[in-house]
Amino acid sequence: MIDIYTIISTIKKRVSKQDVALCVLLLALFIFSRVVHLTQLPIFTDEAIYIHWAKLAWKEASWRFVSLTDGRQPLQTWATIGLLKIFDDPLFAGRMFGVLSGLFSLVGFFTLITLLFGKRYAYIGTLLYIFNPYFLFYERMALVDALVNGFFIWFLVGGIIIWKYRRLDSALIFGLMAGMALLSKSTIRVFFPLLFLLPFFMYEKKGFKIQAFTYYALMIIVIALSLVIYNIQRLSPYMQFIEQKNATFVLSIPQFLSHPLDPLMHNLRIIPLYALSESALLGPVVGFVGLLLLYKKRPGLVLVLFTSFLIPFLAIACLAMVIFPRYLIYLTVPFFIGLVYLAGQKKIGTFIIAAFLLSTAYMNWTILFSPSKIPFPSIDKGQYIEGYTAGYGVNDMVTKFKKQAEKKDIYVFTEGTFGLLPYAFDIYTAYTPLPIHYEPRWPVKDDDFVYAQELAAKHTVYFVFAERDLFPEHWPITLVKKYPKPFGPHGLYLYKVKPE
Repeated sequence: MIDIYTIISTIKKRVSKQDVALCVLLLALFIFSRVVHLTQLPIFTDEAIYIHWAKLAWKEASWRFVSLTDGRQPLQTWATIGLLKIFDDPLFAGRMFGVLSGLFSLVGFFTLITLLFGKRYAYIGTLLYIFNPYFLFYERMALVDALVNGFFIWFLVGGIIIWKYRRLDSALIFGLMAGMALLSKSTIRVFFPLLFLLPFFMYEKKGFKIQAFTYYALMIIVIALSLVIYNIQRLSPYMQFIEQKNATFVLSIPQFLSHPLDPLMHNLRIIPLYALSESALLGPVVGFVGLLLLYKKRPGLVLVLFTSFLIPFLAIACLAMVIFPRYLIYLTVPFFIGLVYLAGQKKIGTFIIAAFLLSTAYMNWTILFSPSKIPFPSIDKGQYIEGYTAGYGVNDMVTKFKKQAEKKDIYVFTEGTFGLLPYAFDIYTAYTPLPIHYEPRWPVKDDDFVYAQELAAKHTVYFVFAERDLFPEHWPITLVKKYPKPFGPHGLYLYKVKPE
């Protein structure tokens, strides 16, 4: 079992002052890159939902599993509760979940590269990881996908460690981690098949049967423990909604067999496009070359990495009805390992590192300092920058509402009952003494203005619109301000309701 004194003694022997200095420097660089201007990009619809759930679960104990009402596992909600207690700005707190997920991934990546290639490669890999734009952007968002990427990395670490050492304590720790992973997102399920295929790629003539038997016995323990943790969701009556939610995003096997080319052909085209675009192109391409060169020396390792890519890639390509780039982050990790392998070569390593940093410099700069200019594919520009789901103007309106609520009650009608409106406002003002009353509506009808005008006779009443740019002339509203998106015609509109 675990011997803490042995661990401390090993650390003292293997970790020098130079190692400590490098780790501190890289950690500081990571924190700066993830935290600087963290809330500059306006809140995104999904972020508003997840932060709203966390605040509700924090304040109302009966809603600890609130995310299950929408078929979402609760780990992000629970983790964000603690961050909301620490940070006053709910958006900052929500995005710190992404930062901590990134730190979890970074430590896992350092561990993985150390296991595969050694400490020198691990430092190089950590530096490149910090400047990977795909990781950088999503580790600054209040989304669970950065954590899924971290679990993918740790699944590789766990599988390799258990195969290498075959210890019960390692299996128990890995089982606990795998159980937590299952509480993050359903995607985690596609990581498990690799664990059972790994021995076939790590074949050793001497004692293979005994090693494989021990490995699979430990993996059964891992699976059993992870399922025990996963099933704590049965404490909620809403666990059933997970599979219902999955059915809206993923084809069943019979559905796929009835029309196998749809959406397969479409997905085969967009998956590489999204992954390459969000990685600034060069990293995965060079990484693929690195894997080809590594295959000559360590074919088993490359087959493990390729399989870790191929299984989820085929699952997504064949069965996914909806794909966003954030769903694909972990697919680039095997190629990123190939990039690190090349970057660690003494003859060409410096050139590879410099080329990678230069190729990602513009995208990283825009992520940190000018989000509206991030060269995203159109689907992500629509989500985070140009579309109805981007919350430009939310902070200004919240400030206005708070200031007016200090004097008297105000009412805010919103075009939307779930999502950006009203949750982007609610996360700032719910469970505060401010008398701000939200009246969500979907769809907006003429009758809603009858009630709004009745309220306007005694109170200040606003109407906020996010999903339209044209307004009927007979509506009794006056434009206060339009908050335009950086590009395109869309905007967030704040109107004041005229009393009768």
